[in-house]
Amino acid sequence: MKCLIHIGLHHTATTSFQQFLYSQRDYLIKFGILYPKSILDDNSKQHSLLPGSFLESHHAICKKRIIDPDFYIYELKKEINSSKSKYCLISSEVFNELIECNKEEKVKYIFNKLIDIFEDLKILITTRDSKERSYSMYKAKIRQANEVKIFRRELFNGPDLFKNKIISNDSSIKKWKLIGPEIIFRDMDQKANTIKYYFESITSLMSKDEKEKFQKNLINSINFKEKLNLYLNKDPFLDFEYLITTLIGLKIRDANKELKSLLNIQYIHDYLSSFISEEEREICMRIKKRQVIKFLLDSIGIDIYNENYLKLLVNSGISFESAFIIENIINKLLMNFILLRS
Repeated sequence: MKCLIHIGLHHTATTSFQQFLYSQRDYLIKFGILYPKSILDDNSKQHSLLPGSFLESHHAICKKRIIDPDFYIYELKKEINSSKSKYCLISSEVFNELIECNKEEKVKYIFNKLIDIFEDLKILITTRDSKERSYSMYKAKIRQANEVKIFRRELFNGPDLFKNKIISNDSSIKKWKLIGPEIIFRDMDQKANTIKYYFESITSLMSKDEKEKFQKNLINSINFKEKLNLYLNKDPFLDFEYLITTLIGLKIRDANKELKSLLNIQYIHDYLSSFISEEEREICMRIKKRQVIKFLLDSIGIDIYNENYLKLLVNSGISFESAFIIENIINKLLMNFILLRS
């Protein structure tokens, strides 16, 4: 059996891809493609149990699990030997997390074992513009901040942490090049259907005849295309809501814990849905992703009490009208926070 191991990177439509593979396992097996169960974490729908065996504590992996890489490798080998599939797709960003926390030797240990199991093994790395990817990571951590307490720092030190994400983006790829197997790179920017683009990577394991048959019978089929469209993630929040959350976080980062504990993006969203006018909302919705990214970069190290952040917003390409409305909303929201606290 030939294997393609997708290791991320985070925030390159990985979750959509994994959700699709997980939900369509029975469908894909008909085309000789195995998404193995033996190392699968059903919570995250990805193969995090194997690389996660070197990370005893992980916020996204099932707590009650066996912490032994050899156990999962043995179980995977049994599943491979009993399968009639020709191809195997393994996907988990936790492989890359091991690299990011300097556990290259652990990654090499896993891959040396996997090379013995599979006839051919390649690595798939999906990339994206570093600013776009960092912004996606930043937004995800803000959304998860109430469940994963370490992510709450994103609420109060956003611009500096955003910059750090950009700096660290390329370092892991350099480390992967030293692991051994051939690497396939896919740039996910400007792709109409990222899952389809991901999926076509499996053809790198195929002969010419197999590729043509696979393309005709699976990728170009109407049934397959309809299934793909079901798994594209949509962000529940708007760019200006992230911007307002960031600015309030900067304003109250030196406040007491009780006041800071009130801040989360769901509260901001609910407030904005109920307490601003349609005119204000329309003006705020003119704010674009690229402008929020520029603001985050321009406001690194900002002292929000001594800096004219209204000017920073305008310099980021946000119209004066939108910037002024944002400032007014923030003042009203902060007043609401204080009154709630008292």
